[in-house]
Amino acid sequence: MTTESTIKATAKEKVKGWIKMAIGTVGGLLSGAVVMYVTPLVDKVVRPSKPVANFSFEKDGLKIRFQNLSSGGQGWWEFGDGTPLEAVSPDREFVNHVYSRPGEYTVKMTLRNLLGEENERQVVLRIDPPPALEPTKVVNLEAVPVSAGSYAPATFKIMSKVKNAQLCVWDLGDDRPLEVTNTQTQEKMVTFQKAGGYVIKLAAVNGLEHDQKTEIVNVLEPPEGTITALLTVSDTGINVEKTNRNGVFSTTFLPEHSDSVFPFERQLAARPNFTFGDVRFQTPSGEILRLGQKNQMILDPGVFNLQSVRNLLLTISADRKILRLTGELIRSEEATLGKSPLPSITLPVELQEERRTPATRSGVPVATTVAIPSNGQASVASLILPSLPQDWTEVQRKIRLELRDETSTLWQESKIPSNGFLSFQNKRFLISATKSAEQIRIDIMENQPEKKPVTLND
Repeated sequence: MTTESTIKATAKEKVKGWIKMAIGTVGGLLSGAVVMYVTPLVDKVVRPSKPVANFSFEKDGLKIRFQNLSSGGQGWWEFGDGTPLEAVSPDREFVNHVYSRPGEYTVKMTLRNLLGEENERQVVLRIDPPPALEPTKVVNLEAVPVSAGSYAPATFKIMSKVKNAQLCVWDLGDDRPLEVTNTQTQEKMVTFQKAGGYVIKLAAVNGLEHDQKTEIVNVLEPPEGTITALLTVSDTGINVEKTNRNGVFSTTFLPEHSDSVFPFERQLAARPNFTFGDVRFQTPSGEILRLGQKNQMILDPGVFNLQSVRNLLLTISADRKILRLTGELIRSEEATLGKSPLPSITLPVELQEERRTPATRSGVPVATTVAIPSNGQASVASLILPSLPQDWTEVQRKIRLELRDETSTLWQESKIPSNGFLSFQNKRFLISATKSAEQIRIDIMENQPEKKPVTLND
């Protein structure tokens, strides 16, 4: 019995051991299966993608505008000039930074995801000093009468040219207030109503620098037997303000992209209230490629020495506010194996922007003196039309032509050419107004009554 009991106990212990071993084996297999199948799922759903740092920039003097083109993670900007780091945030696409002086700066973007994986991109940024400016100077100031005689009221065409001026201050020598402009070259019509001498002053100002010129005009008393021809011109149109700036289309093949072809699209937006007037690329050989008024342009990557890039197409939106560059980056086998860098594109572009705003210019007077004809003679006078502003388009002009004496309007007309009659000093005159080039010509002739034939009676 003792031996039998011992054998049974031993067998029972062996069975228990087998059961424990079986349970342990099954548990291990199940645990391995769970790990094997769940880990990829967790990596796919929970594990964040590796960050890819990428950015482009636009220069505007010492002010640089950076565009965040990165994917995944958060991090910081380091601008290379000793200023504090600035956070990189996915919801902040653009960052502006102003450097204190020209020079070379290493700009770095560093990104990090939740697992501590980092990626960075750095670019050496060169900011050139501004070109040396010539001193602020009034180059020319000239006043030319629009008609011979300069009799009151007399109109003068005043022409000026300045260099390196932020603003110009005009003093026209009469009771008009000072006028401030920012035009480097200017032409204006100024009418002086009364006889006398007038000192015209023009001051060009640039910060603490300034220069000044003066011009003297003399207006004479009108002679007896004359009237005044007064032309008043009002203009409406569209003022087109044009500016230029540089931009960059830039992107890099994303490492997590599995295919060897990486389609991309990059956009550049016009500044608020501006549209793109023209877009220009310069090839390494110096050739200029222009979009002009077209809505798209095919770009050959070969002329830009762009490797691993194909199917470049530049398009512009219908409102000409958005530029889109599309294309494909091709990853080589060496890049796939990590033996060469991933392909990228950096394509500088020159952007011409326009802002179109309604503009008006009213009540520009031009005056001259016209002699009253007598003894069957004719009088002729010419009035020069004011020049149109250089940056205007779609201009519409309204004119009013008057003949006046010292106290009243004798005749007026708003349509040219025109013919009419004028009564003055108990006489009747025939008036003809015609437009020739940029002048209005006035012809006045005495309208003498027809003589009746004389009948001789025998």
